[in-house]
Amino acid sequence: MKDLDILVLVEALFIIPVSPEEAAREDFHLRIYNTLRSVSAMKGIEYWSASRERMRVMFQDSFVVKDEKSRSPLPDPLVTEIPGDDSIFIFQHDSSFGKNVYQARYRSQDGSVRLSMRNLTTMYYGILPLVKPEKLRLEIALLPGDDHILFYGCIGVDAFSMFGMEKKTQSSFYNRIKALYTWFAEKF
Repeated sequence: MKDLDILVLVEALFIIPVSPEEAAREDFHLRIYNTLRSVSAMKGIEYWSASRERMRVMFQDSFVVKDEKSRSPLPDPLVTEIPGDDSIFIFQHDSSFGKNVYQARYRSQDGSVRLSMRNLTTMYYGILPLVKPEKLRLEIALLPGDDHILFYGCIGVDAFSMFGMEKKTQSSFYNRIKALYTWFAEKF
């Protein structure tokens, strides 16, 4: 995120408890990896919108696409073996920021999984352009242990202006990370 002129930065760390038996399963790391790649299952995730002061659907739609220009859904790219480094394109219809395409890079090392996403399209708040391409970054790192998975999330935004709503925006982005954590924990 160091190349962004960050207006809003939010980090959060959560612990997902798992049984030692679950953590010892042969497919434990593969399940973590494939859960994070279940892009279509993100459709309908809800979060608490600090600016609207109510629960709200975060993604009205979410699916993998061939490239940044495509809007045709592809199946979730689940795997039988974890690659060390892989990239895909994701289309998401965000209830706050409209229809956007992201490049998602998945990296795995020693059982941990890292997802790095960056927007490839201008993100709008209503009709107002808010975030230029490549100015929003999302990082998720999953670090498995013997009886837990650490879920680290970080969002950094270099936006035109938040129109004096930086604190509410920061709270909403935290709530978005929390919603992604809840989604992952429930799906896993």
